[in-house]
Amino acid sequence: MDSLNSANSAVEITDHDEPVAVLMSYKNYVALTAKASANLAPSKPKKPNLLGSIVINSDLEAASAKLADRFKSEVDDSAENL
Repeated sequence: MDSLNSANSAVEITDHDEPVAVLMSYKNYVALTAKASANLAPSKPKKPNLLGSIVINSDLEAASAKLADRFKSEVDDSAENL
């Protein structure tokens, strides 16, 4: 085991020329699993292209004015109740 650690190598155990186990140092194991997990980490999903997916069927200027009037009315009512 000490020679595996100092030689920075691994030993393959085979059964009829088929690998069945690998012996390696803990340091090499940590490095190997870190590399493997970095490759498995999900990448950020691509944002869908929503350009042209929304169609506005109303007059935005009129809706904005109506909302502003309603907001002013609510503020005035709140001020009177204080």
